[in-house]
Amino acid sequence: KLEEDESSDLAKVSASAEDDFSELVKNVREHEVLFGPNSILTVLAPLVVSICTNNFVFKDEKIQRIATLAFSKLMSISSIFCERNLQIFLTILEKSDDPVIRSNLIIAFGDLAQGFNRLVDQNIDYLFSRLRDVDLTVRRNTLMVLTHLSLCGMIKVKGQIGEIAKCLIDEDVRIRNLARIFFSEMSQRDSGVYNHIPDILSNLSDSNTIDEESFRTIMKFIFEFIKKEKQMENLIEKLCSRFRNSDDLRHSRDLAYCLSLISFSGDRSLKKLAESFPLYQDKLVDEGVL
Repeated sequence: KLEEDESSDLAKVSASAEDDFSELVKNVREHEVLFGPNSILTVLAPLVVSICTNNFVFKDEKIQRIATLAFSKLMSISSIFCERNLQIFLTILEKSDDPVIRSNLIIAFGDLAQGFNRLVDQNIDYLFSRLRDVDLTVRRNTLMVLTHLSLCGMIKVKGQIGEIAKCLIDEDVRIRNLARIFFSEMSQRDSGVYNHIPDILSNLSDSNTIDEESFRTIMKFIFEFIKKEKQMENLIEKLCSRFRNSDDLRHSRDLAYCLSLISFSGDRSLKKLAESFPLYQDKLVDEGVL
């Protein structure tokens, strides 16, 4: 009994010492590394920020690439420094003409999301917007970072998942495959893909950049993950209810196509469709919807 008590006390002391050490390291990172009077980075950090924000003065491509890479590393050290300079980081990410800089900052964005989730989460739209980047490498890196962050639970994908769905028809085969992996992994979770179908549908159907054939390609893949009869019944109800507010012919055709992807294997699903007839009967004048 005495040995057990001694072992328990040692474990408590060890845990307390480890917590104290972790707190010390955190305090040094937050307040000393970039702001301490004896740290060389206290002088270097403002210089790096100045070069990044004055690219019209420091025009050399290599200098800008090195400076922005150093800037992204500094951002990951301290939440104080990150919060002060986050808007500069996001502005460079959005407006830089150099795809190498944008690609490097995308990867750094993933590091910031892991370290300072609270600061980054409210600006996650900047990351999703890079899925539409003209540069292939930037789009590819963005999708890889988003896949890692979302599947590991570091960010919450809300209404932006439609942007990932568009990657299923990207011109690059690697991006298409990455998008397929993303949705396949998401489907392993309870109701993972099913919960996002309304957002995906709204994003794609309201977008002028997606033609009807592309829309069908995406939704056909997405609906492969809907297997439960209860989910199908709920989708029938949600899809039919959208007909009521649909004044656009293309939108009605999109809704009708999604309904055609549902397997009406049970009487309840077919009954739900029949009960919803008043919601879509006026749209049947179009041959495509019919």
